[in-house]
Amino acid sequence: REPHVRLQNLVLKSSGRVSVRGLVFAGVAALWLLFAAHSAFVQWHRARGAYYLEQTESTRADVLSGAFRERSYSPRHTNAVAAALQHFTLADRWGLVGVTEIKLGLAWCHLLEDDMPAAEANVRSAVAIRPDDAALQQNLLEILLAQGNRPAAIELLKKRVSSPTSPVADRFQLARLLAASERLEEA
Repeated sequence: REPHVRLQNLVLKSSGRVSVRGLVFAGVAALWLLFAAHSAFVQWHRARGAYYLEQTESTRADVLSGAFRERSYSPRHTNAVAAALQHFTLADRWGLVGVTEIKLGLAWCHLLEDDMPAAEANVRSAVAIRPDDAALQQNLLEILLAQGNRPAAIELLKKRVSSPTSPVADRFQLARLLAASERLEEA
């Protein structure tokens, strides 16, 4: 509204006319506001997805063992799974970069819907974001084993035990899987 507008040494408006610097400032401010609104949108969907995921009734052990298929759950559980999947999908689709928490939330939702390949794909995406995270690799290993995909689980464990900081438990688990696959020499 003022005929002269300055921001420190920058003249944004002079004699009622917006200067080039004023246009650049307005453009940068608009981009910043758009970025902040976008980030708020994505974070809101991430938080809502996590909220609804907490409302589900299945335990990790039941889902990974497949025991949840024989159980009946309340409509609240079914609605919570659908809502969590919807929110995490929106957060993943609109996010500018991959976020591990969102990928894991999507994976859990797919597990609850008994869609193991989609869950595996999301956990693999999470591992790609943070490849050195042992917990993410363990999640991938558990999904591979839940699918009965021993060869992929063996390859993952071989990669993990090649690291000098790998725990001894990984070597024992690799040996058990090799023995179960009748690869006794390697075990």
